[in-house]
Amino acid sequence: MRLTTTNATLELATTDLEVGYVVRLPVTDLTGATPGTFTVPARLLAEFVGTLPNQPVTLRMDRGILRVECGRAKAQIKGIESDDFPQMPEVDSVEPTTEVDRDVLSMALALTVFTTAPGADRPVLTGVHLADGQSFVAEASDGTRLGRYAMTLEGGVATWDVIVPVEGARELLRLCEADQATIPLWLLPSTQNPAHLVARIGSDEPGASSTTLAIRLLAGQFPDLTRAIPQSTLTTVTASRLALIAAVRQCSILAEQTAKGFRLVNVDVSGEGDSGLLMLRGIEKMTGEGAA
Repeated sequence: MRLTTTNATLELATTDLEVGYVVRLPVTDLTGATPGTFTVPARLLAEFVGTLPNQPVTLRMDRGILRVECGRAKAQIKGIESDDFPQMPEVDSVEPTTEVDRDVLSMALALTVFTTAPGADRPVLTGVHLADGQSFVAEASDGTRLGRYAMTLEGGVATWDVIVPVEGARELLRLCEADQATIPLWLLPSTQNPAHLVARIGSDEPGASSTTLAIRLLAGQFPDLTRAIPQSTLTTVTASRLALIAAVRQCSILAEQTAKGFRLVNVDVSGEGDSGLLMLRGIEKMTGEGAA
């Protein structure tokens, strides 16, 4: 983790070269402090700070050692200079490519991220496809499941088409938990040839708090999933969402598990009109069966 101090801000940056975070926090006291940068083990610092009481934390650099103090708790963490720390995408002087409603982005990711294919032969299937043209689209598939969300948005926005790796999509979903109406997004270095998707919550004003997420995008062409979606249906069923969730949970306890870890639940529909019946059944040959 790289720590950088300025006149009014402490910046913490960390990355695994695929997903990176830059968090800026206001500093309450810089008496006698000199702006600078230093790198320490991220997990070590995070675990120690996580045990501290809810009190101000003092950080001091002293001849290659970061000294952390909070009340009676003290720690000394050895680090290295920051010259070799990976370069993080900069968006401070760049206008966002677009801004997406937080609730729309959160819903889109929540309905698709779980259908990505881990370790697939086609790398593009390990991520979530995001596109924004006439409508905002999020989609993913592992060959067995398919999740797709599409919504027409008001106002003109730049057209973009990217594939976000699953870990980056999960972090972007976590970022949507912030109390912020819209999430600004940047495509860098350009909309036509982006290598990173960058999102930010908070303010970029000096002395304000902010969190910036940078995601290295997957290269390739995402398949057209609309071809796998049936254009017509023989039977349409409307059921209570809560009742359906409860039934699936009950049946899945005794359902057969596949090699991919899925549990198979049989679905039967009978009757007509308002008198129809939806029956779910989970069967495990060696254990038993359950129905709801």
